Amino acid sequence: MATVLALGVLGLAAQAAAATTCKTDLCLQALQASSVTSRGVQAAMDCSAYVNAATTAWALTTRTSTTVVTVTLTATNLALPPSPSPAFDDDTNNLAPRAVSTIPDYASRCYGPVGYLSACSCIGVFAPSTSSSSTTTSSTSTRTTGSLTVTTTVTTTVSVPGLYIASPTPLLGNITAGSPTTYDEDFRSILLPFPIRIYNTSLPVNASIFVSVNGFISATPPPSDTYNNRHIPDNATDFPPDAIFPLWSDMLIEAGEQQGIVYGVAGEYPSRTLTIEWLLSSWAAGDSEPLNHFILQFLESDATVVLVRYFSVSNRAAGGGTVGLQSVHDDGSGRAYEWMYGQGGRVYPNLTLTVDMDANRITGTS
Repeated sequence: MATVLALGVLGLAAQAAAATTCKTDLCLQALQASSVTSRGVQAAMDCSAYVNAATTAWALTTRTSTTVVTVTLTATNLALPPSPSPAFDDDTNNLAPRAVSTIPDYASRCYGPVGYLSACSCIGVFAPSTSSSSTTTSSTSTRTTGSLTVTTTVTTTVSVPGLYIASPTPLLGNITAGSPTTYDEDFRSILLPFPIRIYNTSLPVNASIFVSVNGFISATPPPSDTYNNRHIPDNATDFPPDAIFPLWSDMLIEAGEQQGIVYGVAGEYPSRTLTIEWLLSSWAAGDSEPLNHFILQFLESDATVVLVRYFSVSNRAAGGGTVGLQSVHDDGSGRAYEWMYGQGGRVYPNLTLTVDMDANRITGTS
């Protein structure tokens, strides 16, 4: 190869100069040619340029793709062949050396870079002593010089589904990196940042509400089998009496997929909003089915109103889900409102529902 990994070669040249006397071979004769005007000065200049270029042989390498890698190299321990060679195999390091000064034409009789550098040392041009060393790395006397220090900075570009919440707090799954596991029939709790209502049931600040993978929130923990949505009011003894159903359906967060449930609080007192956002699959939905992506919002300024907005809905959820709210008791008393149960066309992308609990009314706009 025309170029060399110079720190190693410089180390060999320095060793050769120190261990042996200079032999007047064809290479050295070419550098010392007295018959050529100014050859000695030119040879010294060329040797200096070659040595200086060689001592900075490694360059920063930046690979740009989906992952951007910046590699910073400190050349101090590169394995060299067991015997001098004009070629250096840099493939073992998977990094390209910077092109260095070539050996001048008048020194073409030199035995490659090692011979040329050895001759340079004989005319007084040496490699810096701080850049060369020699150790034995194996029983076969393979010589090494220096070591390779690699510092990498990795920036990964990830396509993340668009979220409504600007600064989301995760509850379940992982919308950025992919969910670590499958969540089915799972729920998580949120501490309320301000009081809310579900009809006449008031929940104070720091009370817990429970958010289900199956598309509803409740004032008490739900049972473990809420995948089978029903008509509301649902006064089953094991079902939370106070609940809001933005899209009650059999849903799940799939392992490895960019899916999950998040929430966020925005605004300033006394006009904050609490937003809960679902992005997840319908059970047994095909790959061509859209995700269910919707939000539920509570308003600090008006606890009697909640908002629901749909960004995408699977055919399964749109055609068979339940939408509404309830605050019921075991004896059947209380209040409830059902916007949809198994009615296709009642829920679709860009639909916003305004739930007015005092008026017991849900209004849809798109």
